[in-house]
Amino acid sequence: MRNILLASVAFFALTSAALADNNDAFILQVGGGNDTTQTQGDKPSNNPAPTTGNQAVSVQLGFGNTVTQTQGTIHARSLDGEALAIQLGADNTATQAQTGKHQEGTILQAGIGNTATQYQNNWENDALAVQAGIKNTADQRQYGADGELTAIQAGFKNSATQKQEQTSRDDTALAVQAGFKNTATQTQK
Repeated sequence: MRNILLASVAFFALTSAALADNNDAFILQVGGGNDTTQTQGDKPSNNPAPTTGNQAVSVQLGFGNTVTQTQGTIHARSLDGEALAIQLGADNTATQAQTGKHQEGTILQAGIGNTATQYQNNWENDALAVQAGIKNTADQRQYGADGELTAIQAGFKNSATQKQEQTSRDDTALAVQAGFKNTATQTQK
């Protein structure tokens, strides 16, 4: 228990010093069945100014964990936001929804049966999903122009779906898979 406490204190101290800016949120969870929700830039519709520089970091070690990270909404755009979800274990789910320009979403997962879902609305956004293991799923969707989607998977029976739609132009989609019986689907329109 003491080692976990020391590790979490060190994690927060190091990441806070390196990432301190506008709104920063950090969560570390160890064990199974944990749920994390991080919401940034959710302002009332009568305040049109975007939020900027939000950073959300979630690290989960264990099984059956869920993380949901939201930056910006239809009524409140977010600019230059960064979301990072790291999950090690099995049957974990990470979902990132970002609305605004210059957003970066990253999901790193290792294990079995993990799911990574990324939605980005607006333009000049980047999404990266890296998964290692068996039967992992990456679903990446961008609505807007000048977007970049990257899915990297190593292992067996992994699947990657990438869609760039609705005013899609100058977009890039990259799926890299190593292993056996992996599938990748890309749609740009």
